This record gives sequence, C-alpha cells and structure tokens, in this order.
Amino acid sequence: MLISLIAAMDRSGVIGNETGLPWHLPKDLRRFRNLTRGKAIILGRKTLELIGHPLPERANVVLTRNYNYTTPGALVAHDVVEALRLAEQESVRFGASEIMVIGGGEVYHQLLPRADRMYLTVVGGEPFTGTAKFPLSLLRELPFAVTEHATFATDEKNRHPHDFLILDRVSVESRPLSRPLDSLLDVA
Repeated sequence: MLISLIAAMDRSGVIGNETGLPWHLPKDLRRFRNLTRGKAIILGRKTLELIGHPLPERANVVLTRNYNYTTPGALVAHDVVEALRLAEQESVRFGASEIMVIGGGEVYHQLLPRADRMYLTVVGGEPFTGTAKFPLSLLRELPFAVTEHATFATDEKNRHPHDFLILDRVSVESRPLSRPLDSLLDVA
C-alpha cells in the first residue's frame, strides 16, 4: 500500500492558520479533491475541526491523542500504527492502493518518515503567517526526489503563483545531490 502525503505550503513551510488555509487557490483544491477522492485519508483532529466535517467520497481516519474523541462519519485512531491499519482496511474496501495523509503539521511530522510519495503545492508570492507548518527540516533528511514539477502563474481565480510537485522516495544511494525543491523553499 502506497503512503502519500498531500500538502500545500508557502516557501517557509506554512500550511495553515487558525482559520484554515491562508490562501485561496481553486486549482489546488481541485487537485486535492481529484487525488484524494475514493481513497482513505488520514488527518489530525484539528484539521478535521477546521474543515468542519469528514470529507465525502473518502474514508476519513482521524488521528488524535484524545481517547474520548468520536466524530460521526470518521474512524478514530490514537497512534500512527492504528491509523495506518484502519486506512489500509478502508483502502482495500474502496479498491484503492494509496493512503493519503492530509495534515496537519504534527500528522505530517509523524508520517513523513513512512511516506513513499508526496504531492506538494508550493504557494509563491508574499510570505504567509500561520501556526501550522510542514516539517521541512525532516523532509531534507529523507531520500526524496522531485519526479514531476509544474509551475503556474497567477490568474483571475488563483491569485498566487504556485508550483505542483510530486516527490518520490528514492534509495539513499541514488539520492540526488542537487535538490530542485530547495530552490522553491526557504530551507537551510
């Protein structure tokens, strides 16, 4: 079973603030919907509460430390192993071969070391303010390579330039010395 992370972030790794995404990119929302529909998704409790409801046409697995937490329309897991087990069961039920991890920051941090693939959107323009961040320093330590990259300028519906990337895990021996992702992100 493929474990994939999907995230939108600015160049410094900001993925969200108290109200959700700090930008509005309909093209990215369409990409998210198309890539996650018909699959099991793993998300944190705070992410679910920001969205307001389980996402339709997906098996929602909520990862939380709160053992009393329940929510209609979603399965609840209390650790990564349990979340992956539930997501794999639901993926089989859906006929899918990929589990999608959709955030937030702590969930990304816990599951990034287990990920096989990442679908990233890097939002350009001015820096955004946010409380939730993608674990960029951890990403730099792991053997991923950019396998697909598309750049988009602003348009009437998408007010920020952005890049869509797919990163795949590679063997440590074949890890690229030059990382195209570094030029898109403010990583040290």
